[in-house]
Amino acid sequence: MGEPLVSIVIPFCNHRGLIQRAVEKLFDQTYSNWEVILVDNNSSDGSREIARKLAEQYPERVHYAFEAVRGIPFARNRGLFEARGKYISFLDVDDEFVPTKLSDQVPILEEHPEVAMVYGLTRRVYVHDGRTVIQDVGIAKEGVNEPPYLAIDWLSCFYHLPQVGATLIRTSVARQVGGFDENLLMGNDDVAFHLKIAFHYKIWFLPKEAVIYYRHPSSEGARLNRELGVTTRYLDALASWVVPYAFEYKQQTGDSRPYYWAEKVLAANIAEYAHQKATNLMERRRLIHQMLKEQQRRGYLTEPHFRVIFAFHSWLPRRLAKFATRSLYRFLFLISPKKFPIEIPKPCQ
Repeated sequence: MGEPLVSIVIPFCNHRGLIQRAVEKLFDQTYSNWEVILVDNNSSDGSREIARKLAEQYPERVHYAFEAVRGIPFARNRGLFEARGKYISFLDVDDEFVPTKLSDQVPILEEHPEVAMVYGLTRRVYVHDGRTVIQDVGIAKEGVNEPPYLAIDWLSCFYHLPQVGATLIRTSVARQVGGFDENLLMGNDDVAFHLKIAFHYKIWFLPKEAVIYYRHPSSEGARLNRELGVTTRYLDALASWVVPYAFEYKQQTGDSRPYYWAEKVLAANIAEYAHQKATNLMERRRLIHQMLKEQQRRGYLTEPHFRVIFAFHSWLPRRLAKFATRSLYRFLFLISPKKFPIEIPKPCQ
């Protein structure tokens, strides 16, 4: 049998200066059987014509698709719908795979049918100052990671999540989990997508660089952070998707660990948001009360210790409130270590 086909989905919107390079870089792959789906998300700068020309130039390799609804999750889902490959990967138009990414990752999924996704390291290049950072992977161990260990770790720190271009996924699994959440238009749709897989499927971590992620002032992530703020984006994902999903997982499986960490991180982000946005003590108290009441109306953050934590943040300066919160969690851990763990549980070795 020959190499299985890999579909690579690249959404774009007004990126005429990047599309040619994105496609040409794929020809550096040491793995030969791939297709790329260029998903036009309502471009108006000539990007569409470039993508169509590339599809005509490389008809066996490059395919053009159009998604009328504006937003990257819609575009990614269009590519998922169009994909013909056994495996699928999603690449942002300004990033690039390392040349061996597919050669490294495809054999793992071929040899381990029980594994739904494989991911590698991300090299983050900050264009404005030339810094290069290799991704922190948290508790991930080389080889198979059983669910839901990575999901718990990723809930506690979104920075441990793989960058979307670092992954290779079974196309059937990507479709089975429903693709990307189209309600998360502030970003973090990739967070939800990867978490859905990590909750339910085995994931293989390969500690080799897989993608180069270029962060520059005009990138989508930088734009959203500049306009909305990092905490606002996290709150949107946590409140609208992550906590409800972890709660549903608890109801279905009886495993309360992901829900515990999801609520803990939601509470921390609400407190941080209030400290950032409030101009005085009364405004901070009002914000915290309003946000806590909204979450409790939904059935979240109802445990008594959250009232104490939010009292700390309502009355104390940020640094002192954080210290008091850490002290409270350590006290609760001494009383009930199973209910209030300090550390993320590690996968079985």
